Amino acid sequence: MKKDYHKVLGVSKSANKSQIKLAYRKLAMKYHPDRNKSKHAHDIFIKVNEAYAFLTEEYEDEAPVFKSSPPTKTESNDELKRRMEWAKNYARYKKIKEDNIAKISFDEIQNSYKGWLVPLVSWISIGYAIIIFLDFCVLTPSSNIIDYGFDYINSTTSTMVISLDDKENKSIEYDDFAIKLEKIDQLNKADPKIYRCEITPIFNQEIYISFKVDGEVTRLFNYQSTYAGFYVFLIILLLPLITIFSKGPSILYVFSAYFITSIVFLADIILSISLLA
Repeated sequence: MKKDYHKVLGVSKSANKSQIKLAYRKLAMKYHPDRNKSKHAHDIFIKVNEAYAFLTEEYEDEAPVFKSSPPTKTESNDELKRRMEWAKNYARYKKIKEDNIAKISFDEIQNSYKGWLVPLVSWISIGYAIIIFLDFCVLTPSSNIIDYGFDYINSTTSTMVISLDDKENKSIEYDDFAIKLEKIDQLNKADPKIYRCEITPIFNQEIYISFKVDGEVTRLFNYQSTYAGFYVFLIILLLPLITIFSKGPSILYVFSAYFITSIVFLADIILSISLLA
């Protein structure tokens, strides 16, 4: 009985070379004996290679041309051995090439200004991440008693922007404070009508308006604060950990030294301007 090699690879009779090659790669990776330890994986792997060897030999351009009979078992096994040997040699060559590229790139980094700039930016960013974490999440904020007034609605962020006035010290100026529209009605529930603006101790960010409702403290977050993007900044600032723990020479270190360091350096500048402005 004539074998249906298209069915083995899961492609149609009209499949072209590219489609056959793609199907072969997927099945070869799935049933490769080094990857798949199931009982039938080896036999399926041989059949897949046999089908690929037969079909690729018989295709010219986009049109399939069939042999009068399939290759013999000996021919198929020889083809399989040849392909597996080629794959091993190619994998070995590719790894050596990648290692050489990583070594050359690593040496270039170490022997240039990047050799000191990359670790400097990395440790500054990690230190920065620790400081903003302490400022926003750990240390106790100061609070001032304030009055507020409604300014305008920001439709882009669905927030109400309000202005704050210090009741005890009129010389203190506050930035605009943005509250989610669905939270505005909570301000009217305050009892007593005493409102406090909570300010972080390190970077003086106005992060909450707090007040009591039924004896419990309610806090409304300021979505116009730099800390509205706190978790995004924190993740970006901690990315240099990849650079530090992937000590070269390696592709990962080279990638992180160039790409991650650039992103983090830009994030440091943006965050500094935003916090200190």
